[in-house]
Amino acid sequence: MLEGMAAEAALTPETAFDISYAFEYRDEETLAHLLTAPMGLAELAGPEREGVLRRELVEALAAYEFHYLVARA
Repeated sequence: MLEGMAAEAALTPETAFDISYAFEYRDEETLAHLLTAPMGLAELAGPEREGVLRRELVEALAAYEFHYLVARA
């Protein structure tokens, strides 16, 4: 997908690669708090769903990889 976007922008793709990166936090509770507190997501979910929301967010982050593309004009 990135290669196609680069070509449409008149760029020449040179290198593409995937990388996994582990973001490290003190613990899962700290990560969940940092993800939900700024937007008040925990409050929007309500006390009965707050634990589920935080658990789902932490689990969802575990599976992500980043795809990088180096291209030249």
